[in-house]
Amino acid sequence: KQWYQRRVAITAGELLDDDYSNLTKADVFSLALTVYELGSLEPLPKNGAEWHRIRDGKLESVKTMSSPLFKLLTRMVSNRACRRPSPALILKEKFLMSVKKEKSTDCDSALIPLL
Repeated sequence: KQWYQRRVAITAGELLDDDYSNLTKADVFSLALTVYELGSLEPLPKNGAEWHRIRDGKLESVKTMSSPLFKLLTRMVSNRACRRPSPALILKEKFLMSVKKEKSTDCDSALIPLL
């Protein structure tokens, strides 16, 4: 049951409504909430008013998260799949491009500038 509740916390609304027409954009939604949860260091709600607010595409700002990352995540959790960026567009974000250019031997250190 806990696994199911965790999945619902990051599942796009259209999938909960049995609309599987754009699974890529549903994955974008789930990725955004996973990154948001990691950046906020708080578990996502499993139900209630806050859960519905997130489903409406509204995230609370996180002090430790950069503004460009927060803005990207907000677009990624739009309540309309057609408004979410594609993975290709996400990878073209300027702030992500600067991170990709950094040379690092430590895999984890490349993510630090994002949070």
